[in-house]
Amino acid sequence: MATTPSSFGDLDAFNAAFNGTTTREINGVKWLTLPTGSEANRRFLESLCMNDEELGVIQQPSQDIEIKMPTTTTTTTTTTTTVDLIIAKIIRREGYFSAMLAQSRGRPCTPECTNKCGSARGSSTPFRECRSLPGFRNGACASCIWASHNRQCSHHHPHQ
Repeated sequence: MATTPSSFGDLDAFNAAFNGTTTREINGVKWLTLPTGSEANRRFLESLCMNDEELGVIQQPSQDIEIKMPTTTTTTTTTTTTVDLIIAKIIRREGYFSAMLAQSRGRPCTPECTNKCGSARGSSTPFRECRSLPGFRNGACASCIWASHNRQCSHHHPHQ
């Protein structure tokens, strides 16, 4: 991995926890796979939880998740690998962390969300599959949580 700006905080710890991270290309789109189910990964993710709701979710069974990778990212001082940037975003932004929890512990949505998934699947959704976790973030799908569009999600239920 490339040298990463120190402002990304716990990036080295995150990379170490997700030792099995892989990338692959499907139809010209690159995807990052985060292995979220191992005990070591669960313990690390637990250390990032900010409230009791997230702690409860982290204890549920999980599956690996795939996140769409942008091609490259350049900052004013350095060029960061896309894997490092995605991981740094998850650490630094609560909505991205919550989306990762919903995607890794949630169930496939049928039908897919009409806001960020479904017909919008092409460019704006970060995940390969539309998933939500009932009772977490009012049932919004992970892609809508990632984009901070929880309330626009067709799976959002305000009284869950």
